[in-house]
Amino acid sequence: MIEKLHESRGWQFLLIAALILVVPLIADVNRRMGDIRRMHQKETELEQELTAVQAEQEALQEELEYVNSDAYIEEWARVEARMTLTDEVAIVPVMTEPPQQTESAEGPAPPGDTSSSISQEWHSLFFDDATAP
Repeated sequence: MIEKLHESRGWQFLLIAALILVVPLIADVNRRMGDIRRMHQKETELEQELTAVQAEQEALQEELEYVNSDAYIEEWARVEARMTLTDEVAIVPVMTEPPQQTESAEGPAPPGDTSSSISQEWHSLFFDDATAP
């Protein structure tokens, strides 16, 4: 009977020793699997970012090629610098009359003086007779 007791304690000891060794190993494997999963997610994000940056680089390269072309220089000269070729005639619209200013009841308002007209509008709003035509 004592031998059976010693044998069962031996198995118990082996089982406890195995658990002591296996539990940290399982925890370590679980941690490593989580790290691997996070690295795969980060890899996917970086690949997407790389694709976007490569597309932007291609667009910028195309724009650089266009800016260095004769077509861009001609467009800039015509639109921004308002230049013409030697055999072309530039047409410049000219205003014949200055724009007409509206006159108030007291006469024309001085240019740039809007404070008097605003104060007159407020005064007429509160103090003038509303029934008068």
